[in-house]
Amino acid sequence: RTYTDLTLVPVTCVSSSILKDEPTVVNLWEGLKIEDFLMSEDFKTASFKDMMANEDFVFVMRHTYEVLCNNSSVCFYRILCWIRSIIMRPDQPVGKIIIMVGPGGVGKSSFIEFLNKHFFGAKHSILLPNTDAITKQFNGAAAKAIVAFVDEGGIANDHAFQVIKQVTTADRRLVEKKFQEPYHTDAPLNIFLSAN
Repeated sequence: RTYTDLTLVPVTCVSSSILKDEPTVVNLWEGLKIEDFLMSEDFKTASFKDMMANEDFVFVMRHTYEVLCNNSSVCFYRILCWIRSIIMRPDQPVGKIIIMVGPGGVGKSSFIEFLNKHFFGAKHSILLPNTDAITKQFNGAAAKAIVAFVDEGGIANDHAFQVIKQVTTADRRLVEKKFQEPYHTDAPLNIFLSAN
């Protein structure tokens, strides 16, 4: 079989019609980590009470509300809505960047690791030390990602800020890897930035 192009078109486990009209295009989408759980028998028989009995889940939610959001229900609600938007509509940009600023050691990185492990997974999320892999010419490191976690990173200059703004709100983005032809992907890139 011969393919003419690559793309990343996120689809949910509910809408699995993948490029039926373009059989020569390879879709790099493999699904989010939480989709495995949502399609499992455990989820079909689980209740809210079961979820609240999970000590890890309760600890992370309490820590997020009390420490990371400083007991702000507005902040907590916005973070949950951001996560929900990505899970429910991975093909649509959320259009917002989550930025957590606080002293080192309060658990920002632990929260990012929890989201990466249980919700988004390593297939379509990426952990970055700074925004260069998004804002510089060669952005192929984030090619298959729809979520980028930038840990202890900042936005270096106005050009980088403009690129971040465009990538966060656009339906399509250009992916450019070294020594390869650039291509467009129909996947948004949602950014979570933590800094001291």
